[in-house]
Formats: sequence, C-alpha cells, structure tokens
Amino acid sequence: MTLAVTSFGEGDKKSYLLLNSVVYLLTASLSGAAFGYFLIFSIMIVSPWIETTVKLYLLISLIIVYLLKDLWGIIIPTPQRKWQIPTSWVNHHPLVNMGIWGIILGAGVFTYNPHAIFLIIYLYVGFFLAPEIGLLIGGLYGITRAFSSIYIGFSYHLFNKNQDLLITDIWSKSGIFRKLHINALLGLLILVCFQYILA
Repeated sequence: MTLAVTSFGEGDKKSYLLLNSVVYLLTASLSGAAFGYFLIFSIMIVSPWIETTVKLYLLISLIIVYLLKDLWGIIIPTPQRKWQIPTSWVNHHPLVNMGIWGIILGAGVFTYNPHAIFLIIYLYVGFFLAPEIGLLIGGLYGITRAFSSIYIGFSYHLFNKNQDLLITDIWSKSGIFRKLHINALLGLLILVCFQYILA
C-alpha cells in the first residue's frame, strides 16, 4: 500500500531534498485540484435529478456508517483502489520520479486511500456547491498527502528519525490522519444535519 513517499533522498540527500519536496508538493496539489474539479463536475451532472432530501439522507447515512467504522471498528469497505505505482514507473531522475508520485498520489483516486471523507466531501460539494470548490478541496488534499511524505523525508534525512515509526504516527489507527478523519466526519455531519433542518 502506498501511504507515503520515502524516496526524497535519491542522489545527494541534502541537495535533492528541498527540490524533490517542491516538485512533489506542486504536482500533488495540481493533480488533486484537477481531479477534484473533474469529480465534482461529474457529480453535478447527475445532481439535478436527485431530490435534495435524498441527497441529505445519503450524506448523513454515509457519514454515520463511516463514523461507526472508525469509532467502533465495524467492518465496512471504503471505496478505494489498492493498486500501487509500479517500480518501473519511478525509475528515472529523482525529480521526474517525484513528479510521477505527486500526480498519481495527489489525485487521490488511483491508489490506496483508507479515509472515506475524501469521497463524502466531494459528494457534498457536488450536490450543493460550485465545481470551482473542487479545485480548492482537491488541491488541499494533494498538499496534505504530499506534506505527510515531505515531513517524513525531512525527519529521516535531516534528523535520522525512523521512517516506519513516522509513517505509523501519521497513518495508523491512532495516527494523525485518522483523528483528522473522525473530526472531519463529525464536522460534516453537523453541517449536513443543519442543512437538513433548514431544507
């Protein structure tokens, strides 16, 4: 499973670290923004044929289901792909490799993504907001996905911290991303319930 990119130190570790990070961050954010816009635009095409109440019930149901999964360990599949980037795709110059990583991981739809909030937020925005918001949300996702790997890269190459422990701190069941995921689900649930009351 591709949870983090740890190849920032290819070549001369110190000289490539910052440049690799910039390339990865830019490509991930641009890829996220592009796919965010595309996904939300696609949802908006079918949105007019769905009743507002149905949209709200769907969102509330999905949020509650995935909150139960995260808080009580109920086994529910998360829509995702478990495909990994082949080694042959990232066997080039370090900057090219980081660009490839950024484009594929930043999009959020090609590889493993354990957090359902990614797609639920896109549903919400596609149902009720403008497609341009997809640029912002997708770009933010790409930045977040890239920043976690950049943090690991800097911590490992500059401070000799253990990569596996850093990945665990971020991606494990008690890690930062899971806590953010639960809080985002709760926040979105409050927002959708409030919107339902006003509908």
